[in-house]
Formats: sequence, structure tokens, C-alpha cells
Amino acid sequence: MTMAGDRGETSRTLFSAQILVFVVVGLFGNLNILYATYQHERLRTKNGIFLAQLAVLHIIALVFELNNAYYEYFAIPVVRDECFKKMTPLMLVHGWQGSMYFVMAVNFLYSVLKPLKCVG
Repeated sequence: MTMAGDRGETSRTLFSAQILVFVVVGLFGNLNILYATYQHERLRTKNGIFLAQLAVLHIIALVFELNNAYYEYFAIPVVRDECFKKMTPLMLVHGWQGSMYFVMAVNFLYSVLKPLKCVG
């Protein structure tokens, strides 16, 4: 007897492959952002550093997504306590990313409302 939430082997494989594709593409993009910020001094502005910090947080989140792909592919059942322990770092990183987006939005709003005057 199968449960309503059970997936077939093909579905689990495709779902895990999707996660892996998104993780690889995400890692490629975020590592390029970090490399560009490191290599080019003109990208080391306040906004560039915010973007680099978001890239680091996103890399951490992507690494924790690999955990989900592993459990899904091998159909490993996860009990509530174990799930909480494995998902807590991911939830913390998502909260941290959300606060970074909020700080960036407030920064941009302040820049628009109170632009710096050029002296000269």
C-alpha cells in the first residue's frame, strides 16, 4: 500500500536531478560574482559588497539543498527531530538573506530620497 505523499522512482530521480541542476547553476553564478568582486576593485563598492555577501549566503543555502536531493533520491524517510536539525541552518540562512535584502532596499530608498550633492 502506498501513501498519498509517496513518489515513484522516476519522479524522485527527476526531482533530485532538478535540485542538482539548480545547485550547479547557482554555484557557478555565485562563485563568478565572488570572483569578479575579488578581481575588480571597481566592484568593491557598498552595493558590490552587499551583493557578494548575498552570494555567500546563497552558496550556503545551495549546499544545504544538496541534503534535500540526497534524501529525496534515496527515498530516506526523515523523522521530525532529524528534519528540524537538518533544516535549521537552511532556515537561518534564509532569514539572514531576507534581512540583507531588507537592508539593501532601505539603502536604495535612502539613496533615492536623500541623494548626495556633488561639490564642485
